[in-house]
Amino acid sequence: MQGMDRRMPKSLAEHVQMKFGITCYTIYECSYHPCVMIVPKSGGVLMANVQKYTKANVQGLSIHWDRKTEIHTNKDIDVERSHLNYDLCEKEGDSLSRLNDRLEEVHCLNRKDVKQCASWVVTLPEELKEKSEAEQREFFEKTYEFLTDRYGGEKNVICANVHNDETTPHMHFAFVPVAYDPKKDRDRVCAKKVVSRKDLQSFHGDLDAFLKAELPHIYQGGILNDKTIGIDTVKDLKKHSEEIQNQKQQQKADATAEMKVFKEPKELLKKIEASAKKTVFGDKIALPSKDFDKLKDLSVSSMKIQHQAEKRLSAANEKIEELEEKYYKADLRADNAEFQFGLLEKEVDKLKEHRQDAIIYKSMLKDINKDLEISDTEKKGRLILYNLENGHKPKNQKEGEQWLSILEKNKEEKTIPQKRLEGFIERLKEFLDKILGKDKKFSLSGLKRQSEQSKQTRRPKTQKNRDIEL
Repeated sequence: MQGMDRRMPKSLAEHVQMKFGITCYTIYECSYHPCVMIVPKSGGVLMANVQKYTKANVQGLSIHWDRKTEIHTNKDIDVERSHLNYDLCEKEGDSLSRLNDRLEEVHCLNRKDVKQCASWVVTLPEELKEKSEAEQREFFEKTYEFLTDRYGGEKNVICANVHNDETTPHMHFAFVPVAYDPKKDRDRVCAKKVVSRKDLQSFHGDLDAFLKAELPHIYQGGILNDKTIGIDTVKDLKKHSEEIQNQKQQQKADATAEMKVFKEPKELLKKIEASAKKTVFGDKIALPSKDFDKLKDLSVSSMKIQHQAEKRLSAANEKIEELEEKYYKADLRADNAEFQFGLLEKEVDKLKEHRQDAIIYKSMLKDINKDLEISDTEKKGRLILYNLENGHKPKNQKEGEQWLSILEKNKEEKTIPQKRLEGFIERLKEFLDKILGKDKKFSLSGLKRQSEQSKQTRRPKTQKNRDIEL
């Protein structure tokens, strides 16, 4: 990112696939939605992240994936563009029914916490946003081909919905993570084995190489590996690293202590061996009864100690894996934080440019003796025109009515050129007509009448309440 030249710490560099020159990470949690980046030299950004879900999660997510409703909590969704979405998985049914069908064919533990589904979200790179719809579709089709082949074929795919109705086109590739169990000779759901660390470490390099080979005419950028993280974040990661190292050392010390337990039995064995005598038959050894009893006790004791040591070793390995996973996820959070910081830097740069433009225009107005003081109505009107001219729409009916009222007032006061106002006033009326579901042409006076009627219907209820209070 611009303005950042710090090198990546070694802990993060361990995840870099130097063969492809890629720095990329993958998030497991679904508490927030940070993205994993592949950044081509040409300036495009291929973003991909993977998440694992329970069946309960999928029941809600399928509504979003399949666009089963026109009422969305995500304000970036433009329902007027939802018809541009498509599903590259052409199987019958919706996401949820496809999941249920596949789960009937494979073994899956009957537990609520089992991750029965995994989903990659792959975002269209910046360099392809100016390409034709056909070329963009080709990018998603090839990505779908790569993902389908990587995760067991069409039979495991739940959906591959491409959403063109949000800020940036992207694909939700959801699948059932199925692995073969050789011991029981059957396929079973195992997200941990399918979406493993090994898979994640090679994923982005493999995808990048595949797209370069399959789409050389549109996907040409190389991959940068100079992503860095902020200084404060590095300090936090170092604390994590020290904690992990301390716990590893403690576990090593515990293992060493366990080994000391074997020193005394070793000495005892030497004494028993010294007291042992060979019999006349040559291949048998005679022991005093007392030493034989000691040897039996020692054998039982050794078995117990070995069992305890194996349990401790298993627990230690699990703890180490857990700590490494925490550290790995901390790396991911740090990388995402730095990505967000870079976006904020760009926004600040844009604001600086706007401020410079404002100063220049103010100076130009002084040269022509133009009055710089304008009314609040004109200020609001010009801001609304700016939004409309840049493709922004009111968020809802209430805001649309406010915008229309302000523009009508500017038209009456003749503060803004009439020709510039008229087109956008008509556009707002059409917008409100569509929301209200009216066939007749919308008018501000009609809106006022509707508001008055609404007030009148509420008055008796208000009077009744007052009577009760008295």
